[in-house]
Amino acid sequence: MESSTDAPSLAFIQPSIDVVNTLYLHHQVETISNSLAEISVSQTFANEEPNENYLLPFKTVISAYNMGPSLEDAHREVVAKTLEIIRLLKGDSADLSVQDGAWEMVNLAIKLYGLEMYSDAEAMGYWTVTMYRALVAVNPTVYTPYLTLSLRNLSRYRAQIKDNEGAAAVVNECLDLQRRLVDQNPTLEGRSQLVNTLCEYWSVITKQGDTKKGMEIAEEAIGIADSIRAEIEMWEAWLASSPSPRLQFPDANPVEFEEARSIETPIHSNWDADETMWLEYNTARALCCLAFSLQDHDRLDDAYETQLHSLAIYQALAEKDDTFMENIAASYAHLSSPDMRKGHPNDQSLVYAERAVEIYRVKKQTQPLRHSIWLLESLWDYATLLQEAGRADDVLRVSTEALELIRETNKNRKLLADALQTSSAKLRNLKQNDTAVVLSTEAVSIYRTLSVSDPSLPQSSASVDSVGPTVVPDALMDLAHELIVAGKLDDAVVACREAVDIYRGQSEEADASGAALNLARSLSYLCYCTWTAKDYDSAAKIGNDAIRIYRDRFVALGTEFKDVANYVAALRRTAISSYFASDTRALVINAAVIEDLQMLIVDHKEAVGKLLMATLHDRDFLLGKHRRPRECIWVNEQMLKLIGPLPITDPDVAANYITAADSYSVNLYDVGRVKDSLQAMERAIELGRSFSDDAVTKDLGCAMAQAYATQAAHWNNFGRYVEAEDMIKLSLDATRVHFTPVDDTILACRYRCYAVTLRSIPGRLEEALELGEKAVVLCRGSTSAPVMFTDARLPYTLESYAASVADSGDILRALSIVQESVERYRKLRIANDPLIPWSYAEPIYAEALSLLGSCLMADGDQEGAYEVLIECETIYRDLIVSFPGYFADYMKCLDLLAVNRDALGLDDQMKGFLQDQRDRQQAMEVFNPELGKVARLNLEQLRRSPFQMRLRTSLKALDDESLGSGLKLPTI
Repeated sequence: MESSTDAPSLAFIQPSIDVVNTLYLHHQVETISNSLAEISVSQTFANEEPNENYLLPFKTVISAYNMGPSLEDAHREVVAKTLEIIRLLKGDSADLSVQDGAWEMVNLAIKLYGLEMYSDAEAMGYWTVTMYRALVAVNPTVYTPYLTLSLRNLSRYRAQIKDNEGAAAVVNECLDLQRRLVDQNPTLEGRSQLVNTLCEYWSVITKQGDTKKGMEIAEEAIGIADSIRAEIEMWEAWLASSPSPRLQFPDANPVEFEEARSIETPIHSNWDADETMWLEYNTARALCCLAFSLQDHDRLDDAYETQLHSLAIYQALAEKDDTFMENIAASYAHLSSPDMRKGHPNDQSLVYAERAVEIYRVKKQTQPLRHSIWLLESLWDYATLLQEAGRADDVLRVSTEALELIRETNKNRKLLADALQTSSAKLRNLKQNDTAVVLSTEAVSIYRTLSVSDPSLPQSSASVDSVGPTVVPDALMDLAHELIVAGKLDDAVVACREAVDIYRGQSEEADASGAALNLARSLSYLCYCTWTAKDYDSAAKIGNDAIRIYRDRFVALGTEFKDVANYVAALRRTAISSYFASDTRALVINAAVIEDLQMLIVDHKEAVGKLLMATLHDRDFLLGKHRRPRECIWVNEQMLKLIGPLPITDPDVAANYITAADSYSVNLYDVGRVKDSLQAMERAIELGRSFSDDAVTKDLGCAMAQAYATQAAHWNNFGRYVEAEDMIKLSLDATRVHFTPVDDTILACRYRCYAVTLRSIPGRLEEALELGEKAVVLCRGSTSAPVMFTDARLPYTLESYAASVADSGDILRALSIVQESVERYRKLRIANDPLIPWSYAEPIYAEALSLLGSCLMADGDQEGAYEVLIECETIYRDLIVSFPGYFADYMKCLDLLAVNRDALGLDDQMKGFLQDQRDRQQAMEVFNPELGKVARLNLEQLRRSPFQMRLRTSLKALDDESLGSGLKLPTI
């Protein structure tokens, strides 16, 4: 015989009294429902003549049940009502009064709703509708108002149990009936009921996303409520002005008298203070609906004032009946919500949020399910406002209360995990990033547990908490986002990669396109995570895998493809990853992105137009990074064609055109097309100047600032310094107006360009020194975020400032400054920072080397200067193969090498450099006369600079005998 200890012991858990009460009441409701079902199957409900209660005028029924002093008392009251109905049903059904039973069940359903037994309320609501339909078939005049009431309440019950389709069906029927009643007999009571029904209809259709129809319905409801109030006021004014309607007024206008009498017609003799109260309630509710609709249409100021009006009415009603405190709390919560509080004092919003929280805390005691959700949302809004007010301790207190509420109210594990996920986003917004990660991690853990079914259990025994196949991987992607915000980038990649692995396994098991699209979506987000972790080459490859899946599905499904938004997101992430990637395969990936965008733009121009432009800009940058400027020009031309022909009247479109033209001009100059470069820039500037000052947007202003700076650089190259100064002044003005303070390094570059111009104008060196120093100071104290080229701008401004200092005669200081510039460039080269591609930084590094070589020669270090200048010459010799625009800089470098060799008496080497210089110059003047002239001009400008003249004089280098025939300043 087995010992009793061998059998597993079962621990009996006593459920709470609330659970027992609810379960008992649920069984009673089930008994009523089953009995009614049996009656309806075995016989139709008895035909009855309306009793005296129904022959009285129809009265508005309070649809919100006042819970009374305690939840236990409310339960006992409802239990008594159900037992009474059950007793009647268990008797002789032939004697059952259907009309009395229907009315009792209307009130029973309302009380069940108040007890948060929503499915039971819906069951009773269904039978009230069924019974009133039977009564309407016998006497529609009497019972139709009660059927509309039952339908409206049933819609609310169904909405509460998430049966949105069922709610929509019955509220539509209710609205049709209500309109028909008002058309037949436009009493004030009936029209007030119509307002109530319109508000219920608004609630249903706005949940379905029809905000346009929602606005129309809300405005109709307000219009009806206002017309009722106006008629009542006219009636009361007429009564006050007339001692008796029976008196005759011989002098009165008969038309006015008839109009006054007609006011009485629609007023029901039963209109009283109770009807007035419910008219006010319906008006306040309609105003609240309108406030939300105005918010949906971005009319936030109107929405705010409308909600305040609604709040005032609710507050007046609450002075007589605290049933309306819930509506007051909802109004406070709406007024303090993120969108609504924009432009309003934080202190006032804090007051509203705090009041909403206080009311919901009280309401939660009697209706925890209903009010816990609203209390939670109000707590998060309150915490956000406290965060903005700098009250860190209160933020922690309120957010802790919110988390405790989540764990208290969500006993279901699936719902708890859902709430934890939502809360992690809330905590992230409150800067509690580590806690957000903890909650998101816990949510993932719960979802994992729920996703694993017990194979020993039959399928029908599967847990009601179980989750679908997308829940765990989607939660992992949410966790990855929280990890990114918390700065844990590697962990984010790991979490997202796990999500990809799950979806990849699902896609291999299923042929459905949904599985493939889920895989693409996860790959897209992994691309983003990997890009955030700065593994740009891997990110680009992952993104390419994502868009390949989207492309295949798009081609296969055509117009049936509905995942355009995620496809575009994948293209955007892939494009930005390829932008930073160093591998040449990024060019292929970028080309694939552009091809896909061109395919999508046919039917989705609004969604992809700007992204296509941005990706073409990226391709221009990528091609330049890989030293393919002629392909850059082709891309620029495609961009200009995409934007459209001139003239352009939209300032934002003009900004795109000018930005593209600026890149086009720079690329044209780089390949030696000097004249075309200048013309492209002139057209762009002319377009920008065609807009009046008040029509210039931020984007257009920034584009013009860059265009002016580029044109100033062109004029400097052509030796037209007066025009260059005019352009750089305009650029500075536009930069100050349209760029934000965090763009300080861009402003520093403008100062540098201005200093270069002034240094070339006789008598303006002091101004150049001042501007150059200002540029350096701005870069050293920069608050700019590390974006493209930011860290390269300090050495860039240092080199220019050093040149001005050298021209002033302070060689040692100039040497120190340019040495810092060169050292910073070399650190950038070693760092290989994707934000500063070396292919773009190398030419300005060579410029700094050229100045450093000159300063070293002036300081007597000829061998050091030679080493630096040889490095410079090597860079320029390689550059001009792809970028002939640097030919002038190469000529200047060869000139400095000749000076260096001449200073050491190495005549053969000096003559070798000069001969190479002259041969190249002559060949260029034959091949590209314009570029040859620019090179001659720049070389002459170098030789005439104060620093170079002093240097060559002191070294006795490259005198007229060494140079041969002198170089004359050409005219371009």
